[in-house]
Amino acid sequence: MKNGLMTVTVFALATTLGLSATVGGTSAKAATWHKGTPKVFVGQKYRGPYIKSLRDIARHYEHVSATKTTYSVYGFQYAFKMTGTSYKYANKTYYIRGKSFGETMTVKIKRLSTKKIRILPAGTWQTMMRY
Repeated sequence: MKNGLMTVTVFALATTLGLSATVGGTSAKAATWHKGTPKVFVGQKYRGPYIKSLRDIARHYEHVSATKTTYSVYGFQYAFKMTGTSYKYANKTYYIRGKSFGETMTVKIKRLSTKKIRILPAGTWQTMMRY
């Protein structure tokens, strides 16, 4: 009787551990770095707000665009193009990393809707609309 109870207990424990190991695996959205640019941004162009004070001396908008392996920002303050990009998705934020000007840069992007993003390229969050 004691030996049978021990066998049932060991079987129940092994079954419980086996189920928890298969169900509690890593998720598909783990925060790991993936090659390229996120598909939601590839082929899309976003534009920041109109800067009226720069009407005659510089560009009026800041533009953001992405291809499969590049990420570009063109604006009135700066312009850069990151190549060899990789990304990760964590806490509802995309982190895009790439090389520009011989250094590795990282940009944070929050997708607010299908037409609106919030981007942190250089210190302050900016909201941009797709066009």
